[in-house]
Amino acid sequence: MAEILESLRGFIQYTAALRVKDVAEQRVKEFADKVLRDFSRAGGGDPAAFMDPDFQAVVQAAQMGAARSSDETVSDALVSLISDRSKQQERSRLALTLNDAVEIASVLTKNEFAELSLIYFVTQTLHHGAGNLETFIQMLHQYILPFVPECTTQPSSYSYLESKRCVRINTLQKYSIKNFLNDKYGGIFCLGFSEEELNTALGSEHSGSASNSSIVIPCINDSSLLQVRAINKDTAKDTLEKHGITGQPKERLIALYLSKFMSAQDAARLVKEHEPRFGEFETLWEKSIIGNCVPTTVGTAIGHSNLRRVSGLDAELSTWIS
Repeated sequence: MAEILESLRGFIQYTAALRVKDVAEQRVKEFADKVLRDFSRAGGGDPAAFMDPDFQAVVQAAQMGAARSSDETVSDALVSLISDRSKQQERSRLALTLNDAVEIASVLTKNEFAELSLIYFVTQTLHHGAGNLETFIQMLHQYILPFVPECTTQPSSYSYLESKRCVRINTLQKYSIKNFLNDKYGGIFCLGFSEEELNTALGSEHSGSASNSSIVIPCINDSSLLQVRAINKDTAKDTLEKHGITGQPKERLIALYLSKFMSAQDAARLVKEHEPRFGEFETLWEKSIIGNCVPTTVGTAIGHSNLRRVSGLDAELSTWIS
């Protein structure tokens, strides 16, 4: 009986190994096909990178990751990352970060990919194409809402990201909905100020600036009033300095401008009137620690790559990692 059981155990191990080998080979083949398609298209990976031993090692690591996972998200993310890596010809911090990103991406789930994409886009970028409520909602549709359903409120997912060196969890400070709506895109939710208020803020030395359309525009939410031609405090400062408004007049006008921003609650309410699904994003942000997560260079690389793959983000990673 013992000999029969031992033979049966050996047969099971042998057939299981064959099945695993077949599955792994199929996954690697599918991964290789995706790589070839990416490197064959315009704007895809750089085929010359295959002459670099370091890049070859990265591709081998990606193949191993693809072979181990049945998740298409992992396979697709790995293709995107090695495509990005192929364009780095020097042994730079960016290239080395992408090397690490390939290794780590293979052990993430679709939840972590979505979370890194949101953390990166919401906290690290400013979308200059969002200049009014309509384009703000278009931004939500393209870069934020597609990822919300895959994110979780479970702390373990974010702790896992921290353990994989993708984020640092800041328990003392959270990037809030107010930071997102008011501090980053407050100009879209401006209630406007009068020409009299503008002239008072500027003072006599800049009295002619009230009619300068390079500085002020009709208020987005009330065309009878005015607002600074800027989306937030930082861009307002740049706009005013560019046109020679500095010192106290600049500070008074910026203070006036900020005082006319809607509250975060009112801004969120306005957005939800036009796109109710913003409420799902708001709930995720308020009921999880996603806003406490600060992305590392590796987390930024993975989030950026996933956004580029899923949403067509057009931004160079070198803007954040140099």
